[in-house]
Amino acid sequence: MAFGSTDLILSLLSLLLLGAAVAAGARLLRAPSPVDDDAPVPGDGAVVIVDEGRVVAMAAEARRLFGEALGEPLQHVLARVLGDDRGQALGALERLERTGEPARLITHDREGRPLELHGAPEGGRLRVVLRDATLLEQRLAAAEAELARREDDISV
Repeated sequence: MAFGSTDLILSLLSLLLLGAAVAAGARLLRAPSPVDDDAPVPGDGAVVIVDEGRVVAMAAEARRLFGEALGEPLQHVLARVLGDDRGQALGALERLERTGEPARLITHDREGRPLELHGAPEGGRLRVVLRDATLLEQRLAAAEAELARREDDISV
């Protein structure tokens, strides 16, 4: 059986396609590194992992927001960033640490920007996320205004 130039080109193209498919599959199957600080965090937030009240791991966004805080008590780290309404957030996190009750609320930073705080148990530790809540707060305000308008319409 003769092997012509067309057969050779098709064979080489097949090998190239097979190599590309294997490389793409390997990239899909490779697990992200657990210490890759530049990997995107689902939900875009400052994620910290807490064990016995102290920060034991931080995502890159958390480092940008809090500075290096490994080993510090979570309550102290958050108190540096949160604004005047921090008492509610710190109380919710204290309950989370004590009872495992998840925390989800809107608080504000020192400049008054809204932040969503979410904390929950995760594998024997706590996972706490702070993320920008500007859009969430705007939607909540719009919904409250609509509700007030409807209540006014009913009472007339």
